[in-house]
Amino acid sequence: MRTTTEWVNNEETTTLQIDRVDASIVNVDVGEKFYFSSVYGGRAHIEHCVTQDGEIVTPDYGSYGDKRQRALHSIRRKLSVSAERRKKRVLKVAERTHRMMQDIDEGPPYCAMVSGCDLSVMETSTTDMDEICTLITDLLDCIETAGTCKAEEMEMIEGLKACPCEGSCGDMDMGGDMGSDDWGSDMGSDEWDNDMGSDDWGTDMGSDEWDNDMGGDMGTDMGSDKWDDDMEHHDDEDEGGGPACIEFSACGGVLIAEIGDSPPNCEQLTDLQTCVSGSQSDNCKGDEEYDTILAAWLACTCDNECDGIAETSDTVIDPLTWKSPWLSQEMYAGTEFVIPGYAEDSFGSFFRFDLTETHDSAWNKSPWDMFSAFSDVKYDWVESEGRCMPFIKLEGSDDDMVMLKSFDGVDIDCALDVVMSEQHVKNAECEASDQSSCYVDEWAAMGFGHEKSPHGFIRDIRSTIRKATGAAPPSEYDGDDDNDVSFTYVDATGNEVSSTTKLTYKKYLQADALAGNRFNHARNKGEKCAMPPKILKADSDTEYLYDGPFDCWAQSCTHPTITQKTQCPRKDSDGNSVTRIEKNSKVEKLASIDPNKFSFARVTRITSAINGKEDKGGYIDGMANMKTCKLYIQDLVDADGVDLCNNINYGAAESNFIPIKEPDCGYPELIKVAGEFSDTLALMSNGKVSTDASLLMPFVGSDSWGSCSFLIDQALQFTDVKKEIVTQGCPYDWDMTEGSDWSNDPCCNWMLSDTMCCAPRNVEVDVPEASVDTDKLADYCAQDVAQLTMAIFASKAFVEAKADSVDPTSGCVGQRQRDMQKYKGLDAAADECAKEVVGEHQADGKRKSTKTCTLNSECASGICQEAEGGGGGGGGGGGGAATRYCQTSNLPEHLVACLLTKFESVPKAQAILKDVTTNGNIKANAFQVGQGLASLAGREMCTGPEGWHYDPEWPSCKYGTDENGNWYDAWDWETGECTEYFCQGKEDCKEKCLNTPAVCNVDPWNTEVTQEECESDKMGGNFCAMCWSGDQDCYEVSQPTICRVDRHGNDWDGQFTQEMCTTLLGAGGVLETESHWGSTETKCTLPSATTETECVNVDNVCEEIGFKDQWGCMTEKNVDDCWSDMPKSLRPEHVGNADDLWCWPENCDPNADDDCWCDGYASWHEQWIEYKKHNWKPICTWEVIFDTEEEARAGCPEVAGMEVMKLRSKEELCKTEQFCFSKDLDREACYSIDTSSLLSDFNTNGGSAYWNPHTWYDEDLEVCKVQFETWGGMTNLAAAAKTCGDMTGFTWKTGKYFEEGRFDTVEKCTAGVCDQDPGGWMGLTAEECVETASCSNWNCLGCEKDWSMWDAPYSICWIPTAADGSAMTEELCTHSNYTGTWKDIDLKDGSGQTQACIIEGSDGNGPESCKHTYAECNGMRTEQCGGGDGWNGVAGAFDNVITEHFLGCQASAWSECKTKAECEAVGDCWGGMRRHYCYMDECSIWNNVCVAPKIKDEWGWESCDSYGGWEDGVEWTETGCIILSIDNEADCISEKKGTWTSTEETEETCLATKKCRLGEGWFNNMDTTECDKCDNEWMSTNTWWGNSWNVGKMRSMYKWKQRKYESKTDWVSELDTWRVKEVMKEIVNALNEEVEGTFVKCMYSPLIDSMKKIACVCGKDRESCDLEGTFGGGVSLVETTAYTGAAETAGKQSGTRLEIGSESVNTTASVEISSKVFIPPVSEDTGSVDYGSSDATGQQARRALKRMYRKLTGAEDSDSENSLNSAGCATVVKNSAGFYVGQMVGDCVTLTISEALVEPSKMCIGTKANIERAPEYSIAGVGIVNPNEATDVLSEDDYIIIDVGVVTETNGQFCFFVSDSITVCPIMHAPNPESAAEDVTEGKCGLVEQIVTEVVLKKECEMGDRKSCAWLEPGSMSAAAAMATGVLVLLIIGGCCCSTLIGGIVHPKSRAVMMKHLNKAFYDEIDKDGDGLLDKSEIRAMLDKEFGEKISDEDLNKLFDQFDLDHNGQLDFNEYKKMMNAHKINGGPSRSQNQKKVHPL
Repeated sequence: MRTTTEWVNNEETTTLQIDRVDASIVNVDVGEKFYFSSVYGGRAHIEHCVTQDGEIVTPDYGSYGDKRQRALHSIRRKLSVSAERRKKRVLKVAERTHRMMQDIDEGPPYCAMVSGCDLSVMETSTTDMDEICTLITDLLDCIETAGTCKAEEMEMIEGLKACPCEGSCGDMDMGGDMGSDDWGSDMGSDEWDNDMGSDDWGTDMGSDEWDNDMGGDMGTDMGSDKWDDDMEHHDDEDEGGGPACIEFSACGGVLIAEIGDSPPNCEQLTDLQTCVSGSQSDNCKGDEEYDTILAAWLACTCDNECDGIAETSDTVIDPLTWKSPWLSQEMYAGTEFVIPGYAEDSFGSFFRFDLTETHDSAWNKSPWDMFSAFSDVKYDWVESEGRCMPFIKLEGSDDDMVMLKSFDGVDIDCALDVVMSEQHVKNAECEASDQSSCYVDEWAAMGFGHEKSPHGFIRDIRSTIRKATGAAPPSEYDGDDDNDVSFTYVDATGNEVSSTTKLTYKKYLQADALAGNRFNHARNKGEKCAMPPKILKADSDTEYLYDGPFDCWAQSCTHPTITQKTQCPRKDSDGNSVTRIEKNSKVEKLASIDPNKFSFARVTRITSAINGKEDKGGYIDGMANMKTCKLYIQDLVDADGVDLCNNINYGAAESNFIPIKEPDCGYPELIKVAGEFSDTLALMSNGKVSTDASLLMPFVGSDSWGSCSFLIDQALQFTDVKKEIVTQGCPYDWDMTEGSDWSNDPCCNWMLSDTMCCAPRNVEVDVPEASVDTDKLADYCAQDVAQLTMAIFASKAFVEAKADSVDPTSGCVGQRQRDMQKYKGLDAAADECAKEVVGEHQADGKRKSTKTCTLNSECASGICQEAEGGGGGGGGGGGGAATRYCQTSNLPEHLVACLLTKFESVPKAQAILKDVTTNGNIKANAFQVGQGLASLAGREMCTGPEGWHYDPEWPSCKYGTDENGNWYDAWDWETGECTEYFCQGKEDCKEKCLNTPAVCNVDPWNTEVTQEECESDKMGGNFCAMCWSGDQDCYEVSQPTICRVDRHGNDWDGQFTQEMCTTLLGAGGVLETESHWGSTETKCTLPSATTETECVNVDNVCEEIGFKDQWGCMTEKNVDDCWSDMPKSLRPEHVGNADDLWCWPENCDPNADDDCWCDGYASWHEQWIEYKKHNWKPICTWEVIFDTEEEARAGCPEVAGMEVMKLRSKEELCKTEQFCFSKDLDREACYSIDTSSLLSDFNTNGGSAYWNPHTWYDEDLEVCKVQFETWGGMTNLAAAAKTCGDMTGFTWKTGKYFEEGRFDTVEKCTAGVCDQDPGGWMGLTAEECVETASCSNWNCLGCEKDWSMWDAPYSICWIPTAADGSAMTEELCTHSNYTGTWKDIDLKDGSGQTQACIIEGSDGNGPESCKHTYAECNGMRTEQCGGGDGWNGVAGAFDNVITEHFLGCQASAWSECKTKAECEAVGDCWGGMRRHYCYMDECSIWNNVCVAPKIKDEWGWESCDSYGGWEDGVEWTETGCIILSIDNEADCISEKKGTWTSTEETEETCLATKKCRLGEGWFNNMDTTECDKCDNEWMSTNTWWGNSWNVGKMRSMYKWKQRKYESKTDWVSELDTWRVKEVMKEIVNALNEEVEGTFVKCMYSPLIDSMKKIACVCGKDRESCDLEGTFGGGVSLVETTAYTGAAETAGKQSGTRLEIGSESVNTTASVEISSKVFIPPVSEDTGSVDYGSSDATGQQARRALKRMYRKLTGAEDSDSENSLNSAGCATVVKNSAGFYVGQMVGDCVTLTISEALVEPSKMCIGTKANIERAPEYSIAGVGIVNPNEATDVLSEDDYIIIDVGVVTETNGQFCFFVSDSITVCPIMHAPNPESAAEDVTEGKCGLVEQIVTEVVLKKECEMGDRKSCAWLEPGSMSAAAAMATGVLVLLIIGGCCCSTLIGGIVHPKSRAVMMKHLNKAFYDEIDKDGDGLLDKSEIRAMLDKEFGEKISDEDLNKLFDQFDLDHNGQLDFNEYKKMMNAHKINGGPSRSQNQKKVHPL
C-alpha cells in the first residue's frame, strides 16, 4: 500500500496504490556462524524449480527476460579462467590508459584537443603493450611539439606512459581493480563484447540485471571483489600457461559447446579429464593448477565433496553489524532483502527493525519516530550559554516557554550539534572516500528547511537522540509501561528543574503545525538561530568542517558557530554514564539473532490491484506446488573468508535441489500477531499513531501471518484467472507505437487526455481465485466436521475479503478515495479564516482582511468595511468602484462563524469543532464555540499600536530614538544578534505592555495628544469609533457640531488665545487646542451654536447688515453650452419696452445673430448644484437675481424646464464675510472717517499694520465698512475686532465656519451609515439612504483620466469664454472679473502648446467650488474623449483642449453607470471579450477583434504561441487567439483564418461558448460524450458577472466609546492564529484518521478474522483456541461517532452502511457495524462412511456424491462449478412451520448504537453477487438466527424472517430503516413464506458435505480404519487448480554446508500417507511374528514394501542405534512411532551424519 502521483485528465492526482506482492523466501541453516564477503550481503538465487512431474520451470523476469543471458557455470569458468585472465588484464591496462586520456564526463584535456594531433589512438583496441606504448609516446611528442599544453598539463599527460612503457601499472593491476567502477561499469559495453570475442561473456555482465540475476553459479558477481580474488590467484602466471590449454584444446572446446549453460555432470567431467590427459598439447602437461581445479570439481560433482573448490575472500563482514546500502521501503519486482535470523518472527522483526532502520528526520521519516515530547518549540540565542538553545512549552502550563537543557539524559545542545553536523560529516567522508556511489549533498549543507531545522530536530526528538547516542527514548507506541522520559529545563528563576514527559503522536502533530511557522518567521527576519551554523572541526578552534556558502532568506544573515560532534554521552541524574537499550529496536533483539541462520527474500512479482499492471522479477508460476528448487548461495563465508554452502551451489542434485517448505501456521503465534495487528489498527483509528502502511508491514509480513497465509494458499490452491475490474489506472507498459494499447488509452497516453476521458472502465487483469484441496485439508486441519466446515468458509471469506479490500471501485480503496475527497481543502480553512477575520499585517502595522464584500452578511465579523477612498455616487468619485473588505476582528465567535461556514460542506467537521471546543456540547452556538476555542487556542498578548513590541512569543529587537532624539537600533548587523529586546518573557512583556506611554483612545497612534485635550467634554466625553479588532485598535470617526471663526491658529500664523476668542465671539467663545503629528492647531469655537443659523446669524447680525436670500431661474442643462445655446431673454425691467434697448450692431437680434449684443438682455451660465447630499450636477442659470421667490416666479423667462430656486441663503452670503460695519453712516460720512487714528489704535491693540485701514460704502447693503489688515496672523484678527468694538456706532462681523456634527451622538453612531456612503461623509439619514442608489460595478463606456499623465489633475475649474461669449484672452483671463491664470498647455502629441484660462488652486476640487466651467473626465461620453475603434481607428472628438490635453481624458470601459437601465444592460464577461484592449502602447475601445483558431504543438497541446506573445498583440482565450495586430475583417479571414468578432458581450453571448470543465478554471476539448464519462460538467467557458442596481441600506459599523487617556497597548487574551490552525489541524486529522482508520480496518479486519478462524482449526498447537469465541464473534467494519446536525454515511457507499441523518441523534452516539461470516449447517451423516446412504442426505448431496465418484474414477473433469456458492448451501431460512422458504445472500450484520435514534436512519446491507440465487426466492428481506427456544420444527440454529418494513434492493444492497441496534441477515425468500407447507427448495450444501466427508475419511483411513479406506478406494480427489500464491512462498534449506542434505531415509509420498503408519493397527500388521516388537528384518521389510526403500545394513544399524532406546535389538510401539515421526516430511531430521537442525520456517 503506497501513494503515487499521476496525471489523470490533465490533473495531478495522488492515488493509493495497492499491490499484491509475490515473493520467494529462502531460509538457510548454515550450521556455523557465517559472514558476508560482499558489502551487499549474501544472496540465495533460485536457478529453477522442478514440478511434481519433474518438469523444470525457470524464473520469469518479465520484460527483462530477453535481455538476460544465464551465467557460465562455475566449472566452465574455472577451467577457462586462466586463458581469459591474461587477455582481460591487457585490456584492463589499455582501457585504463584510454580513460586517463578520455574521461567519460569531460573528455581529453582541452589543450590536447586543440593541439592538432591525432587523438584516435585513444580508441585503439590493440592488446599489445609495446604497440600501445609506441602510440602513446608518438601522441605525447606531437602534443609537446604543438605547445598547446602547460607544463602541469604535460606532466599529467606524460603519466600515461608509465604503465604501457615502464610497466608501472600501479592500481591498474588485475588483482586490485577488476572490481572497481572503471572495470565493472564497462564490462557490458559493446567494446567489451567485441574484444572478448565471444558472446558467452554477454552484453550485460556489468549491468544491474547481471548483478541481480546471473546467479549463484558464478560464485560471485564478475565485477565484485570476489571476482578480483579469483583473478588475483593467477596474477603472476605467464601468458599461455596453465588451464588455458583446456580452453583452447579440442577437449575443452567440445565440452563447453556440449554443456552450454548447464552445469556439467560427473560423467562429462570424467570424460574431460580423460580427454585432456591424453591430449598432445604441451601446454597441458604438468599443470598443477589444472590438476587441482579439475580434481576439486570431480570430487564435488561426483562425490558431493565441494569444500575443495572453496575460495578465500579478504572481505569478511559480520551480518550483525552489516547494513544494506540499498535497503528501501519501496518494493519493486526484483527487490531483495537479507533477513536477520531473529529467534521470534524473523520477517516481522525485519520489517519492524531493519526496513526503516535509517529513521531519517526529514523526507523518509519512519512512522515509529513520529512522536514528540513537546507540542511547541522555538530556538533562540542565549547569552549565558553562548549559543542558540531550544525552548519548549511545558505541558499544561501557560507560562513562558522554558529553555531545554537535556533530554533522556543527553545534553540537548550536544544532540543538536550532532544532527546539524551530520550532513557535513557525510559530505566530508564522501569527498575523502572518492567513491562514486556516495553523494555530496551541497544543497542540504547550505541552509535549513522545515524538516531539517532546529525546530524540526526537537520535534523529531526520537531521531535526534538516536543519532546522538544510538538509542531513542520510548514513545506511547512502545506500551504504557516505563515510557516516561526525563528531561531538564531552566525555569524563570534560572534554576535547572527535572521533569518527565511522554512522547505522543498528538504532540508530534501539534509541534509539526507550529515548527514550520516558527522557523520560517525566524528565518525571514534574519534571526541568527534560524541560520545554519558554521561548524568547527572537532578539537579545533580555527579549522572548519563547513563555513559556507549558505542560503540567505533575509536582508542580512549571520551564522552561529558550533563544534562538530558525532555522538553524545547519556547520563543519569547523578551524572553517571548510562546505556539505553532502545525499546522495540534491533539492538534489543540482537541477542536473539541466530548467527547460523541466513534468510533471503526476493520480490518476484508485483501486481497492482488498482489497474492490474504486473511486473515480474524472478517469478515462478505455481511455486507453492513445486517439488524442489535449485539454489545458489553467494557471498557467505566463514570467519576466515572461506566460501560456505558449496555443496548447495556445486554439489550433486540431492544436495542442491531443495524441497518446498510446508506451512508452519502456529495458532498461538498467529493470535499474538493478530492481537497486535488489531491493536495497531485501533491506535490508527484513535489517532494515536500515523496511518502509515509501514506500521502494518511487521504484521502482514510476519512469519505466522505468512505461514498461515501459505496454509490457505495450499489448502485452497490459487489459480490466476482473467477478471474485469473497473479502474482508471494504466494496465499497459509504455509504448508509443502507433495503434498500441498504451497509445490508444487516455489513461496511459496523456496526449489523448485533452479530447478523451480517462474514465473508470473495465480492464481484464489476472486475479487469484481459489478452490479447495482436500488432501491439504486432511494434512493440516482438524477432523471435526463442524470445524472443517468453518475452516472451508473462513478460507473462502479470506479470499473474498482480499478481493474486496483492493477493489478500486466498490471496495475499501474506492470508499477511501470518496471519503478523502469530501475533506479535501478543509485543512486550509483555518488559514483562510485567519486571513479573512483576523487579517494580514500591513505596512502601517494594522491588519486587513483578505475577504472582499459588498454586504455585511458576507463577513464573519458582521461588517463590510468602508472602502478606502470612499465610494458611492457623486461627481468627485474615483475612476472605478472602490473595493470593500470585511472588518477584521479578534473576537473568537467571528472566527468560529467563518470556520463553520467553511465546514458547511462537511457537517461532521462542524460537529467535531463544537465537540472539541465545548466539551461535547454539539448544540453550542458560535459564541460558545468561540469561547471554547479561545481557551484552547488563545494566548496572552499585547495589543494596540506597537503591541508586537511586547509579544513574549516573538521578542522584537529594540529601536527608536533616545532621550537626545538620536536614532538607535539594537540589532547588530555584523553579528546578526540583538543586543536589547523591547521585552523578554511573559511577565516582563506584560508589565511593559501595560505601562507604555498613555495616548488618547480616539487616535491611539497619535502620541502628541495631551490628557487635557483628550478628556474634553466634547460629545459628553465620548466619541464614535471604528474598531478593527473587536474592541481594540479603534480610532475616531465622529466629529461634533462646530461653529468657529473661519480661521484657525497654527505654528506659522500664530495661535489663538482665550482672550482673542472672547474678543471675536463674545463671552461664549471657547478656545480649543488640537495636537497632531508634531503640530498644534487652535480654534475659536462657539459651542452654544448647534445650527448654522445660530452660528452665523448671531443676534440677527446678517439681517442687521442687510443680507438677503438670492433667488434665480434655472433649467436642466440639456445643451452643450448654456451661454451660446440657451436663448437670451429680456430683463424684467425691460419687458414691454424692448424697442428702447441699445443694441450693437443696430437693430440686431441677440438670439439670431452671434455677434449681436443688447444691453437689456440677460444670458445663461452653467452652474453645478447639489441635488442630493454630495451629489452634484450641472444646470443652466439665468444671470438675473431676485430678492424673493415671488419676484423670481414673476420675472423668470418662459423656457422649457424652467424652475425657481434659491441660489444662496442670507446665511451663506453672510457666513464668511468679515469686516467692521456701521448702519448709521451715509456714504459721505463713511468716506470721511480718519483712518490714520484707527491704524494707531489697531497697532496699540496688538495688531501689526503699516497701511491705514480701508473704508468704503456698500451700496447694495447700505452699510459703511472698515477693512483692517487681518491676514497678518491671529493677533491682527483679534486687534481688528477690538479696535472695531472701540469705535462708536461700529460693530465687528466675524467670518464663521459651520459644520454639522458627524456621528456625534450615540444614536447617530449606532444607527450606522448608508452603504451608498461607506464613510458616512454624506451624512445620509435612513430616509435619504433609501433614496440613493448606484451600480454594483463601474463598467460602462465613458471616459477616464490618462493615468500615465501622472501630473495631470483629476479635475479643474476653467473659463472657456468671456461673459459676453467672446473668446477668452490672456488680458480678460487675468482681469479682476475672472481672476484666472493664463496657462500654457502642452499638446499630447508633443507638437506644440495651446493656452487656456485656469482658476488657480482648483485642481482636484469638486464642482461645488467652481463658479465657472467644471471639467472632469469621469462622466463624459466616450465620443467626448476621443473614443474610436481599435488602435488605428478614427478617434472621436474632444469637447475642448482642457479635457484632451490638460486632464488627458481617454475612452474607458470602466466608467460609472449612472442609471439603472445603463447599469443592468452591461456586465463583465470573464474569459470572453472585453471592450478595452492595448496594443502598440495605445489603449482604446475596440468594437471588433480578430479571433484566430489555436494551433496544436508537437505534443498535441493547443496554444496561441505560433502567433506570438503578449507584446505582439496576441491574447489567449478558451475559444481562440485574439490577434490585435489585425485591424479589419478581410485580413482576419485571409491571413489568420479567423473570425471578426464583436467585443460587445451580453449575458447570452458571454455564456454561449461551452466546453468540458475538468477543474477550477480548466477546460479541455472533450465532446459532451467524453465529458460525461469523466463526470465533468459541460458548461460555459466564460463567467458572466452582471451588474445590479443597488438601493441604499443602512448598516451598523461603529461603536460609542468613552474618551480615555490610557496606555496605548493592552494585555489581553486573544486567539493565536497559529494555535487555531493547530486546533483545525486536529479536527481535519480526526476526520482523516477516521477515514484512514476505517480504511485499514476494512482492508485488514476481515483478513485477521478469517486468519484466526483458519489457524484455530488448521494451525499447530490449536488446542488453546476458543472455538465458540472465535467463530461466534463478528468483524468490526466501521466505528464512528454520529453527531446531531451532521449527516454522514457510516460504512461503504457501495456496501454495508448506515445513512445517519442530521437529526437522527440527540447529541452524539457511537455507531459500530460488524459482520459475521455465514457458515451453513451440514447433514448429520457428514464425515461418516454412511454419508450418502441415510435419509438425512438430500438429493443435492447425493448428486454431489455421484460427481465426486465420477471425479475419483476420472470420468468427470475436476474443474466443475464452484458449489460453495450454490443456492442450496445458502438455503437456511425457514418459516414457523419449519419449512425452507428462503436463502442467505450475504453475511449477517450487527448494528450497535449507543442510544436509540431520534429519527430512523436508512441501513443498507451488502450482499455477495457470487452466491447463486434460487429463482423461487424473489422477495428481498432480512432474517435472523432464531432467537426463541428450540421447538420440534425450529432449532436455535435455524434462520427466520423478521419484519423491518420495506426492504429495497439497490446495486446489490438491501436497504431499510432502523431506529436502534439490530442484527440482520440479507435474505431472499418466497412470496407468502408462511403459507408454505413444504420446502420451497432443498436446503443442503452438498459440496461442503462432500469435501468434509472426504477429509474426515482420509484421516480415519490414515489411522487404519479400513472402512474409510474402502470408501476412498476408487481414487483420490484431484486438485481444483494449481496456482500462484499471491503471498509469501517459503522454501527451507537444512544443513547447507554438509555433503548431503537428504540422506537415504524413507521418502513417503505425502504426509497423509505417512500418518497411516503411525497407528497401532498398522504396527500389529507388520509384526509378522506377533511378539509385540519389531526386529530389524520386520523394519527392513516394511520400508521396502511401503516406501520402496532399499536400506543398507549400515543405515539400518544406525537407525536402531538411534531409536532402540532400551537397546534390546527391537522397537516397541513408542520407539517405532519416534522413528517414524523423525521422518523429514513430518519435520524430523534426516539421518545424514552431517545433518543440521532444520528451522521450521
